[in-house]
Amino acid sequence: MNIRFWILLCVFVAARCPLDCRAESNIDLIEQLSSGSINWTQGVVVAWGRELPGAKKDVDQAHAANLALEHALLNLHATVNLLRVSDCRLVSGLLTGREKEYRQVKEMVMAAKVIDTRMLSDGMVEVGVQMSLFGGFAQLVLPGTVRQVEPIKPLTPNTEKPVVSHVGGPDAPAPAADPDPYTGLIVDARGIGVLPSMVPVIVDESGQEVYGPEYVSREFAVQNGICQYVRWGEAFPDIPRVAPNPLIVKGLRMIAGSCSRIVVSNADASKLRGSSLHLGFLKECRVVVALDGKN
Repeated sequence: MNIRFWILLCVFVAARCPLDCRAESNIDLIEQLSSGSINWTQGVVVAWGRELPGAKKDVDQAHAANLALEHALLNLHATVNLLRVSDCRLVSGLLTGREKEYRQVKEMVMAAKVIDTRMLSDGMVEVGVQMSLFGGFAQLVLPGTVRQVEPIKPLTPNTEKPVVSHVGGPDAPAPAADPDPYTGLIVDARGIGVLPSMVPVIVDESGQEVYGPEYVSREFAVQNGICQYVRWGEAFPDIPRVAPNPLIVKGLRMIAGSCSRIVVSNADASKLRGSSLHLGFLKECRVVVALDGKN
């Protein structure tokens, strides 16, 4: 098939299906960089490239689209390199000296999806590409401390025969049931300087870890990320990741010199300890960190 025809066909299909990602919501936390953007809520990196037909010799619209795609992929690679993985460590630093992993990440970038191809009012052809932070990419860059965790066993119930009190007799009302268990965790981290990273850590006031790589199962971390970052809003209980009954705690401050090590109160930390139910939702990465960032 003629290469020019193939490029024109791609331009036509992309124009008919302009977006391959979910529509942004009012709680999406998007980090804008000069080379592209990171949507920390949806877990995608997006970059754009442009080319003007006729600006160079023999550059028609199809050729311009191809050049714009090349520029977009270069910008996407630059943006991926600026991703924070563990605290303030960037992908570029993580992959230094790791040639095999570097090549694999670059191959993922080159295979990024085209999400939009459009003509601008000045005649410029613009192409957008998108890459997921999950799946193969997460498998490559997440630290080895994120391991596969065995299923959390529920606490063994007491099987001894209950002692029936003579007060009230056998028809006395049963003790009140425990309140509904929490189904996820929301950390209100507004105003304390958190910078999103792929591996956040939550500690109590004495620095003991409450949530982090040791608490999650690699399966869930690779599929959905260790946490989801959002902008602060009113619809938190409805976020599928933590619904319907999330525990909401306040981030007090950051650990000095860190980017995403959040301190919570000892009282809040104690709510997450000693319960197999809570260990279960932490293992499954049902955690949301809410910031006051702007698009």
